[in-house]
Amino acid sequence: MSQGPGQNDNPRPRNIRGRAKRIFSGPQKVAHRIYVLAYRGYERTFDHLHEAFPTTFRAPVGELLKDARPHLTLFRLRDNAPAVEITSPAESTRIINFFMRSLGLRHVFYGVEDRGPWQLGVQPFPILICGAGEMPYRGIDVPEGNDFVGYVAARMPFTVNIVQRQAARSLINALGTDRARQFLRMTLWESNQIVSAEFKRGETQYRLQCQTNYVLWYGYKRNWDLNLIIIHQGREEEFHPARALAAMTLVYHRRQTADRDREIWGLYTNSLQYYYFHMSTEGQYSAEYYANGEGRMFQGIRMLLQIYAQGYQLARGLKEPSIKPKEPTELEIARTPETVHEPVALVFRDEYHADLG
Repeated sequence: MSQGPGQNDNPRPRNIRGRAKRIFSGPQKVAHRIYVLAYRGYERTFDHLHEAFPTTFRAPVGELLKDARPHLTLFRLRDNAPAVEITSPAESTRIINFFMRSLGLRHVFYGVEDRGPWQLGVQPFPILICGAGEMPYRGIDVPEGNDFVGYVAARMPFTVNIVQRQAARSLINALGTDRARQFLRMTLWESNQIVSAEFKRGETQYRLQCQTNYVLWYGYKRNWDLNLIIIHQGREEEFHPARALAAMTLVYHRRQTADRDREIWGLYTNSLQYYYFHMSTEGQYSAEYYANGEGRMFQGIRMLLQIYAQGYQLARGLKEPSIKPKEPTELEIARTPETVHEPVALVFRDEYHADLG
């Protein structure tokens, strides 16, 4: 009989490590909260000073954006020469801060009554219950060390697939198969994408880039028509939600430069906990965490469905207002090896007897 990860381990050292983590985590959390509150006070003060005296006081980078800074890779670009990576903090901090300030973003907080973009409108969907045997749940013996990477990597495709299938099912119910076909082909996940943006500081050209696990395209790749970036936790001891925020800033900059709608979502997850970020076209960004409990986990997946459904709305906005047929998007013309599309095609061949591939 095969044994699962960690079953041969001596439980005593693991229990000692667990107690040590619990003992030290309390003071660390308190210290982190004090730091966050102090930084928010600093941020608000300089927000007001910058508004009153824009030439005297620079806009603050922002507490969350400061956390995102280390997850960006910086290159210096020169004509007729290879790009040179200059990501070391000594060289890159001021340059990335300049980029962050140029975005004009401001951190906002939503209360209990006004949930803003975090108002959860979609209802629980039955496929989650049917697939509960495959879904992670609180209390399971999560693998440690290198096995954790495989654990997360195996469950993320299941999560994105059930969301993709449910969103497509709702779209077909609303529009019918023939009308929905185009938007099903436009709005698709693509895995392992690098997002990047170029900018100038003085006379020097730079490029920032960030690796992602999934992006959700809804339109033209050349216009960076994507509304969601997902980055999943890479190691058990890793916890870097701001990686998703870092990637979002690059797409926001590209869309801002092209004077397009700049709203975008980001997600950092290990398939148990869901850490979301949102940027509005007006330059307000916020965060919402779905963690600590099975109920919160399912709420996090419902938010993922809500964002995917928004992708279909954006796709319809690109194509439907025009009387004349528009040029097909890159994903309508051809898939890539990284395109996640088969689950939608298969589920609707079965349920609607239509070839949507």
